[in-house]
Amino acid sequence: MVRIRKEILEAIIEKTGYSKRHVRRLIDKLIEASGHTIPNKRIGANVIASKFGIKINEILDVEELAEVREYLAEPVVRSIPIQVKIIEGVERKPIKVDEKLIETFGLPKSLERDAIEMTKVYPRFYVLENMLRYAIMKTLEKEYGKDWWQTEGVVSRKIRDKVKRRMGEEKEKRWHGMKRGHHAIFYTDLGDLGNIILTNEEIFKKRFGRIDHFRMKLDEIEDMRNVIAHNNPLPVHEIRRLKFYSTELRRQVVSRVSTEV
Repeated sequence: MVRIRKEILEAIIEKTGYSKRHVRRLIDKLIEASGHTIPNKRIGANVIASKFGIKINEILDVEELAEVREYLAEPVVRSIPIQVKIIEGVERKPIKVDEKLIETFGLPKSLERDAIEMTKVYPRFYVLENMLRYAIMKTLEKEYGKDWWQTEGVVSRKIRDKVKRRMGEEKEKRWHGMKRGHHAIFYTDLGDLGNIILTNEEIFKKRFGRIDHFRMKLDEIEDMRNVIAHNNPLPVHEIRRLKFYSTELRRQVVSRVSTEV
């Protein structure tokens, strides 16, 4: 089975705001529309990413880029209007607030519109936060071994105590079916991730470059995340800043990983 590149899948999700399942549907529709000229989902995902304007040259290797160009040059593939025809197959259900509630409680009429706009913003936080968790986990595991979380001085006692408390609360509420992840780091907040990076600054310099710049952007993103977490809309200029910062941080991590390989 040919696997889709994780970085490509995440880039499409970030660009479109669609779920992983919806993106896979887009890929299937593209392959079908091409008359199966595109032979597998990996190539299909790369072609879709390119058609969405994602900078695939920063993700794919030379051979994969040549492969994508070859399929994009195919008349059948070139004629498929990805942005219109395929995306129409995935609909976002409108969020409706009863007019009586708006009148009775004085709810702002922009509530529905704001809710829809914020659903487009949230995936950026989700992808960035989890990307950082994995990057931190793999970096510190390489440096200290599998038990890095418990190694003294790597993670502050305050963060470990908070995580331990959250894991305990989750066990007490097993009927909810909640499980955040297989490692303690998945119980941390964005600010905790910044603290872990700062505590291990010398190690993460190799991966993230200047930690002061990295941490500054992370702090500002956390402030924006807290606005949405408390069910408030982000202003347009903040959304633009979020897109810029999250793209910069993602590029910073990916480019460093590329130079290590």
